[in-house]
Amino acid sequence: MRSKFAIAGLLLTACTWVAAAALPGLGTNGTQTWEQLRFYGPSGGKNSLYADGQPTSIGSVIGGTDLCADADICGQTLRFNTLLGGAVTATGSTTAGGTTAIVRQDLYPKYGGLGVQGYKAGTSSTSWVWKSSKTKYQKPEYLGNTKYGSYKTVTTPPTFYGNDEINAGDTLTLSFEKTVRVLGFHFFDGNHGISRLAGDSFGLSINGAPKVDYKFSLLGGYPFDTSLLLIGNSFTFSLANTRPESFYLGAIKIAEFIATPVPEPTTLGMMLAGLTGLAVFLRKRPSRLAAKRQRTSDTDRIQPQHSPISAYASG
Repeated sequence: MRSKFAIAGLLLTACTWVAAAALPGLGTNGTQTWEQLRFYGPSGGKNSLYADGQPTSIGSVIGGTDLCADADICGQTLRFNTLLGGAVTATGSTTAGGTTAIVRQDLYPKYGGLGVQGYKAGTSSTSWVWKSSKTKYQKPEYLGNTKYGSYKTVTTPPTFYGNDEINAGDTLTLSFEKTVRVLGFHFFDGNHGISRLAGDSFGLSINGAPKVDYKFSLLGGYPFDTSLLLIGNSFTFSLANTRPESFYLGAIKIAEFIATPVPEPTTLGMMLAGLTGLAVFLRKRPSRLAAKRQRTSDTDRIQPQHSPISAYASG
């Protein structure tokens, strides 16, 4: 029977390793399965994205289409899928006045990632344009022809404001469908490199808690793992309070978080009652044993002696 369980365990471990090798961004260190969500590509452009970093849907002010006409991907929300964390929604905020915050997945040149930018949609308006022979008494709705002028449509293109990395006044939030533990990050600076990040920090808020500053890493932004307990569903990135530097979120490394079950109040009450009863029983047990020994000793002292006559008679 033990050998069957051992074989089953080996098969399960093998299946886990195969799955980790087959799925993009998934890996294991032998004891824990992790997943990496990469928002950049090894080369520039939308076609260079890793499979795990391709958005599955884009939400925007113009009906779910990509707002960027260039090599990047833009939307009010970008949605990704993960195996361990479920669906992931990226949203942003900005203090740029009169604009809508969009999440921009900067893909060109390489080594970019997610950032935030202000966006103002384009406009389209139609108005009557007079010819030089117009008079102030002529109205276009009564002319019936285009002799004195014509209607013209004027279109203004959409406008992007500010740089597209995470700057002062910007926040980027990743909301996971499941609770996850963050094992590591990958950052790039505004120049699509790492040199500007050395010695600087970024701000991170988990599940709406106050922001905490963390160092990018001693390597200045290359992928790094953390032993901190960064556990939650929502992770908001911003500039740090001390030694801030603008940045792109290049990747995030996660693992599934399995919470330790907490006993229900009724179960906990029964457990406490049982422990109390056991304590009372163990407390009384030594006194019962002492009383039993005392009774045995008393019985031995009062036992009658046999007379020589009775002993002779019995012999």
